[in-house]
Amino acid sequence: MTLRITAFILSLTFVFYSSYSQAEETYSKANQLLFFSNHLAQTPAASKLTYQFTKAGSAEVGFSDTIVLQVSAGKTGKNVHVDYFTQDRRQFFPDMEEVTGNPMLLIFLQRSVQELQRLAPIGHWRYFQNQVKTALEEKATIQAIQFTYQDKMVNGQEITIYPFKDDSKFDAYPVYQQTRYQFILSTDIKGELYQLSWQTPATNEPPLLSETLTLTAE
Repeated sequence: MTLRITAFILSLTFVFYSSYSQAEETYSKANQLLFFSNHLAQTPAASKLTYQFTKAGSAEVGFSDTIVLQVSAGKTGKNVHVDYFTQDRRQFFPDMEEVTGNPMLLIFLQRSVQELQRLAPIGHWRYFQNQVKTALEEKATIQAIQFTYQDKMVNGQEITIYPFKDDSKFDAYPVYQQTRYQFILSTDIKGELYQLSWQTPATNEPPLLSETLTLTAE
């Protein structure tokens, strides 16, 4: 079993949270839903949130695994221990204390920009991160949806962005301009984040790259 801790993970933890330092009301509705909501308010201490991770696409061999959040009580928020994948894929993720947001969002975002840096023909993770942040602030669409979770129909919201659309940096690689991120949230489920996904391109079957995290158990 390999445990990996990298400066990349820790630096992204800092960057994603520290970059949202203004008053909540100055940010877009998408950013407020993702970064300024108390996702764990209705999640009791001693809860376990299990997310199914699926990697697919024609670029390389895919796989499925789980990421589990172990939630415990803090003084003002919740403490969260992360079991990031299993067995040989297991990775280290630092414990988080006194959090209100669901850490799965951070895990998803940092993995996506890391994978884009690794697999895209051009671009650094900081560039991809900035494009995602800009798209969430300026170009996100939000729609009310319903979806089935544990045999029940629940109400939710779906946020969609295309962070590299019309990006001249990728004129020579138009498939990456079609990259789509989707975030499905619902206050009717624990942790409030139901599904997080990104796909390049958005329309191909099979896509070049595709990763999805879906809440499967509470």
